[in-house]
Amino acid sequence: MILVTGTLPLQPSQKDAALDAVREVQRHTRSEPGNHAYEFALDIDDDHRLRIHEEWASDEALNEHMASAHFAAFLERIGDKLAGAPEVVRWDGATSRPLFE
Repeated sequence: MILVTGTLPLQPSQKDAALDAVREVQRHTRSEPGNHAYEFALDIDDDHRLRIHEEWASDEALNEHMASAHFAAFLERIGDKLAGAPEVVRWDGATSRPLFE
């Protein structure tokens, strides 16, 4: 399992346009083979920061996503709506289990 987490700082005046771009990329990405989760959420302490959570079955699935036309379009649309550099981290993990059993 591959996890991708991070944040996108949004320009306050561009928040609505940024959320539209996120909705569009989510719509396409959630149906991609190997995608188990593709979620963005506004930070509870800063509603101009988006939190990223992705789960991928394999390198191949993540690489195909990153090479897709809809992801390229998202990068194009979101770029001028950011208030700074995105912080995105990839995590590689082999197993998972419920935290509370």
